[in-house]
Amino acid sequence: MNLLTLFLCCSVYAQDAKLGKQEIVSLLESAFDSDQSVRSDASNVSKIHGYKSEEYKNAEIKMIKQDSINQSAVFCILDKYGWQKDYSQKARNGIFYVIQHANLNAQLKYSVLLDRAFKNNEIAPKQYAFFVDRLCAKQYKNQMYGSQVLVDNLGNTYLSPLADPENVDSLRRIVGLPPIQQQIQEGHIKYYDFPPKKNNDDVLLIVHIWDANNKPVDSVSVWQGATLLGQTNENGICFVNGRKKKDATLSISFKKNEYKDLNYPIRGEKDFYEIRLFASNKNFSAVSVNW
Repeated sequence: MNLLTLFLCCSVYAQDAKLGKQEIVSLLESAFDSDQSVRSDASNVSKIHGYKSEEYKNAEIKMIKQDSINQSAVFCILDKYGWQKDYSQKARNGIFYVIQHANLNAQLKYSVLLDRAFKNNEIAPKQYAFFVDRLCAKQYKNQMYGSQVLVDNLGNTYLSPLADPENVDSLRRIVGLPPIQQQIQEGHIKYYDFPPKKNNDDVLLIVHIWDANNKPVDSVSVWQGATLLGQTNENGICFVNGRKKKDATLSISFKKNEYKDLNYPIRGEKDFYEIRLFASNKNFSAVSVNW
């Protein structure tokens, strides 16, 4: 089923027409094929050219466009027909992966559907583990199974923080995933061992800093009051613990010799915070902070 047919299916839905079962299955299977194909292409590009290359950026744009097409069609089907038990396994995989690669709002909307499918043995435990972890990572909560790996614009690959690092392999074994170290080695994950918390109020801060040329900025020190938490490395990233009481604001500062200091408040209740700063004209400016 080509892209035009996918759009036509959405148009048919909008007109409140009926689709036959085989048409629905064909659509869902096609969504699975295109979802996997565009990701395979992006993966190959990253291996050849790297995550920071223009080639990979173009592959990402293509992937985003394909995801949007798939979501428009598949969500139309789900909203009108739901998840039918007699769909083929490939069709069910199509539903799963399209939801898995959607935005957080869509994932939350369809999470009950995937919960039910898992309990009915209609998706694999491994797939469900990936979904649960992705929901956690997108909400900046610690993941359970360690399936989610993040990549920033500087090409740094790092494991989304874990809820229980000591017992993660036991959980992974239950859902059919290999040991976490195997995933780290095979995935060439650069960062995965985060600083341990010293008290209950500690919260992990993941700091990324780059310049106008999208190059990492190193040796930027991160402070909480008069306490030095750490500094960015040669890859423009650092992982530090700040102390933040519940419902309170964590005020942190960024300093580097000739740069103007930046003071920034961290609010909200998250398991970890991603802080992205742009360094230009000897000034730091916040690009995004997840509070």
